[in-house]
Amino acid sequence: MLTADGYSAYNTLSLIVFFLIIAGNVRTLEQSLRILGAIVVAGTTAAVHGIFSIQESHFSTWSHPTPGLSQRWETLSF
Repeated sequence: MLTADGYSAYNTLSLIVFFLIIAGNVRTLEQSLRILGAIVVAGTTAAVHGIFSIQESHFSTWSHPTPGLSQRWETLSF
């Protein structure tokens, strides 16, 4: 994710280098499918979390045995 923190060029170059290293080392179809599967799982997880966040059903507030922990935990939630 590119942010306005002054490191945008560094972040972009790092992602490009990361991509090139991975692309240069993937040799078989099985490796490609494994990477694709990891991307799909990560994207699905992020999408489900986003849907629950929009609906205000945060995972961090479902059950906390310690009183007051959910209020402190919400400030740490994604």
